[in-house]
Amino acid sequence: MEWWLRSNWLNISLHLIELTLFMSYVDAAVQFTVVAPKVFYIPVNGTAKFNWDYTVTDRVNELKDHSPTWDLYLPNGSSTQLAYENTNNRSWRLSDSCPLNLRARIKIELPATLVISQVTLEDTGIYGCSLVLNTGAPLTNTSHLIVFDPPTFINAPSGTIEVLEGGALDVKCLANGNPVPIVKWYGPKGRSKIISSGRGSASLKIQNIRRYSNGTYECQANNYLQQPITKQVSVIIYYRPAVDVAPSTLLNAPSWNNHLVILHCLAFGNPSPVISWKNPNGYNIQYGVSSTKDGSLLTLITREDDDYGEYKCRATNSLGYAELIYKVYKIAVPGPPVIREITSKPFSIYIKWRRAPNNGGSPIIDYKISINTNPIKEVSIKDTFIVIGALEGNTIYSINISARNLVGYGNVTSIIEKTQKGSSVPSAKSTIALAVCLPIIFILLLVIVALLIYLWRKKRRSKGVNHQDGGILKLDTNLATEDERNSEERGKYNGHIGAEAGHKSGSCFQPFVKRPKRRPGQPRSKPLHILEPIKEEIIEEKAPDQEHEERIKVDKKISENGRTSGPVEYEEITIEPGNSDVEPKFGEFSLA
Repeated sequence: MEWWLRSNWLNISLHLIELTLFMSYVDAAVQFTVVAPKVFYIPVNGTAKFNWDYTVTDRVNELKDHSPTWDLYLPNGSSTQLAYENTNNRSWRLSDSCPLNLRARIKIELPATLVISQVTLEDTGIYGCSLVLNTGAPLTNTSHLIVFDPPTFINAPSGTIEVLEGGALDVKCLANGNPVPIVKWYGPKGRSKIISSGRGSASLKIQNIRRYSNGTYECQANNYLQQPITKQVSVIIYYRPAVDVAPSTLLNAPSWNNHLVILHCLAFGNPSPVISWKNPNGYNIQYGVSSTKDGSLLTLITREDDDYGEYKCRATNSLGYAELIYKVYKIAVPGPPVIREITSKPFSIYIKWRRAPNNGGSPIIDYKISINTNPIKEVSIKDTFIVIGALEGNTIYSINISARNLVGYGNVTSIIEKTQKGSSVPSAKSTIALAVCLPIIFILLLVIVALLIYLWRKKRRSKGVNHQDGGILKLDTNLATEDERNSEERGKYNGHIGAEAGHKSGSCFQPFVKRPKRRPGQPRSKPLHILEPIKEEIIEEKAPDQEHEERIKVDKKISENGRTSGPVEYEEITIEPGNSDVEPKFGEFSLA
């Protein structure tokens, strides 16, 4: 098969090209370029235009003499020719089979448009245009014309409908048209939802209607693509009045003489109610009444006992009335508190009391306490006890206590109390100064203690280092001048040389030698040099007790040689190693 395709591919290609050219020729020869819509909606008395257009290469050879033709297709499947075009002169004519009711209303517009004017409901049907070919079947295109009658209301509500609350609402909306229109009821504006719908008619039904159903309702009728027709009706619901107390007003309002009272009454109803006020004696109130957006306001001042009692707010309309009663009652200042306990001290007084048995008809708010100090002190508290401080000892004080309610402060309970004997109480300034200085003093003490501990520990560490690094070389020797060296017995003087040891490696160091100060006229002694470093192995620290004993011996020997037995004054000299021929001995130095 593959070998056959390879050998005949040229012939196959030529046949495909010929077939493509033939189809292109047929398509390009006769075909519709513009067609009418599949469904066509035209209202009664309107004009229906079926737009068709076509293309043809050789009209005489490709089309028959009567082509194109326009036909009406009947429901039984047959067709009736309405008109045709003469191929030779491009003129159109009505066919003999064209119905009489269409003959006067049909015309053809080039290139192939069928026009039917003043259409009626009987013109509804399927219309078509056919291109009749010399060879082959004709080319036909059809369009369905639907002639409709726009909807009209037969029985539609309008204006206003009044209904009592709790009643039933039933309103019908009827419409006619071809096709039969769809009728719908929509709710009031802001609640635009479909309430009911039907073909040709719809009913607006609401059982047990309430006041919030007030508003404008709309009926719509529509068929197919035309704009709907509408009718609106306003529904008004009447209901009896209702009254309520405003949030800012109390039903039981306390008052007292020369006090202003404001009563606010809210009223609702349809028709709008008329509000009136009556005093406790049953008379209508004419003054102090003002209207508000949602009710009425009564302003009064209670001056006499007749001003206290029940005030009535009445709202009235054509359906009835409603009342609301306000009670204005009288209150007074509270009675005096009852003292339960008094305790006095040198500088303070403690007082405890019980709430007054008579609060005047209003809850106690607080208590005021005053004392006859200079200046007079006053304080308000909610508790039933108080400690009055910063007083003088052995002093008599007068204390007043009174309770307060909504009216004001009531009767006073007076107390005469004497403080106990005692020293003068510290002033507030001294108390504050003491409170500020004590923490500062405490902090300073802590700093001093910390500093002493630091110095003590530092001294301990320094002694530990000296013993560890080689100890202290203490040396007693006799120092004398040249005159003294010439004496029979070479004088020896005790001295003290302290030398700090070098590093443990045994490096050389320069010790310091202290000797007695030179007397006037006495020749200077030659410096004493240490030639070799003193090794750590020969350093031997004397115990404190042994050192003390040797000092005593030295002092004694100095006394015997004519020296003073007082303390020896020393001065520091530097012993430079390498400059002396004398080899020092431990515990004794010879003078050169």
